[in-house]
Amino acid sequence: MEDKQTLWLRVLSASVAAFVALVVLSLSQATGRVIGYGRQQTTITLFLLLFCVIGAGSFLIYRQVSEKRFHVRIWTSLLTLLTVAASVLAYSSYVTTPPFLVESITATARVYDLEARTGRIEGDNTLRVLKNNLSEILWGGIGSTGLTGRPSLSIADNVGTARVVQEAGEWQARLEFNPPLHKGQRASFHLQFEVTGSNPEPVVYLKQEVRLPTESMQLNIVVPSERPCKRVDTYSEDVEEIGAKRRPESAPFLYENGGRVSWSSSNPQEGRAYVLNCYW
Repeated sequence: MEDKQTLWLRVLSASVAAFVALVVLSLSQATGRVIGYGRQQTTITLFLLLFCVIGAGSFLIYRQVSEKRFHVRIWTSLLTLLTVAASVLAYSSYVTTPPFLVESITATARVYDLEARTGRIEGDNTLRVLKNNLSEILWGGIGSTGLTGRPSLSIADNVGTARVVQEAGEWQARLEFNPPLHKGQRASFHLQFEVTGSNPEPVVYLKQEVRLPTESMQLNIVVPSERPCKRVDTYSEDVEEIGAKRRPESAPFLYENGGRVSWSSSNPQEGRAYVLNCYW
């Protein structure tokens, strides 16, 4: 009976130890990234508390199995190794934090005519700096199904200069800061361009890619009152492959006259592209 109990305790101890390792390593990576985002105090406190509680519980279980010094030394060594591995993962995640995140992005597609051949795309974006000495931001991926022209870019509060350039066959917004921005500072800019020559389609859509950590996003489509939206929806897909891993998102809000539809999300998933649709 004693042997069975000892074996059961050993199995339980090993299971708890494995669970501790998985939880600590997972949390350490997330903690490093969140520290980079500037929310370190709460996360560090919870991480240390969880590590201490689960680690202490696991250690007590092991001591019930055996009081031999040899086993205690092994257990202590494993905890030390786990701590070092967790620290390395946390630091690695911290240093790979992007130089800035998107606090908010509001993108709007305005359709001028009843066939959606012409229109305007505009966006208001606010970025928060995560690392010191940020001197430049290149905001790419500006385009549409038609021809884009007359791009306009302005930056708020005179924190830098802004211009639209054409690189790698697409329009990109270049923001330059002199002096460089430091951690915690913000930069807000407005970007817009005209669209002409789009092919008539039974749906008007607005697509926004999320390639950086983003806290808030809103998408809007405005169409002529003479041809309102009859049906609306939103979906997301993989940002790298069109149509891959597609899934529906929460329902957008369609205004009473059907001339405007809006959809918003808090903390949209990085690596996804979100598409808002207005069906005619």
